[in-house]
Amino acid sequence: HVLEVNYDAAYRRITGKTTLGLNEVLKLMEAFNFTIDDVFSDKKDFIRVTKAEGVNSVDKLGDYFSIATSELKSISQFQKSDIFYSAKDLPVYYSKGTFRKFKMYSFLNVLADQFNFKKVSFDNFDKDEVLVSKLKRLEEVYETVSTIEIWCNDTITSTINQILYFFKIGLLEQEAALLIVKDFKETVKRVENQCITGKRGDNDKTFKLYNNELLNLNNTIFMRGEKEQKLFVPYTTLSYIKISDEETCEEVDRYFKKQLQFSKQLTGDSEVERTIFFNALYKRIDKLGHIIQLG
Repeated sequence: HVLEVNYDAAYRRITGKTTLGLNEVLKLMEAFNFTIDDVFSDKKDFIRVTKAEGVNSVDKLGDYFSIATSELKSISQFQKSDIFYSAKDLPVYYSKGTFRKFKMYSFLNVLADQFNFKKVSFDNFDKDEVLVSKLKRLEEVYETVSTIEIWCNDTITSTINQILYFFKIGLLEQEAALLIVKDFKETVKRVENQCITGKRGDNDKTFKLYNNELLNLNNTIFMRGEKEQKLFVPYTTLSYIKISDEETCEEVDRYFKKQLQFSKQLTGDSEVERTIFFNALYKRIDKLGHIIQLG
């Protein structure tokens, strides 16, 4: 099927009567996720990784969301599947209204110095909502997969700093900034509601949230399915290395489970811990709104 040859031609290649061509080898490598080193090397300290293309434009950011959506769909097709998320920052799939647009705006502007993205005002950004629609689609697909997230008190810190920064340098008008803060708070409230219900949005997929103040979180995403596991490790703001190596994924699985032992569960009956945690977040968001109101 991969080489698009008939039965006799396939048999000759299997028995060695016909040598595989380079193009055929490349097709097999891509289809079955192996390298030449996997065949000829006995070294166990090397694994194959896939590097995503960096984000340096509006189009590339749209591609990033499309690829992420595709990766999620491949996991969500399994009856038993879930995602571990070590959330150093607020996960990209949480947004609402004006805050959704701001997240993409800040992503591109933060990368501007490195990638020479032309800075524009917030009001003039993504007027046709091309990126907004792609991010919204990503959020919808995320809700079809059970999720375990680990947060800390600083998970929203970068978002607060970004809103304040763009307001202070004049790329955000006061009215727009206050709308972003309002939708930002509503987004966090939605996460709290998921903690209460134990469900992802309107779906029957489970949701669990933990608070960990002992170990460093790093935005690593680990997707688990019945027949597929894959790990996404960030190396810049929007760039990830994808790892599907079975041994590495099993090691990460054990590590995440160990993290949970040192974390406080905020889902379900943990009302006191949950209230304390989210009230602290709301207090910081309200303080941000007060600073913006003062100008």
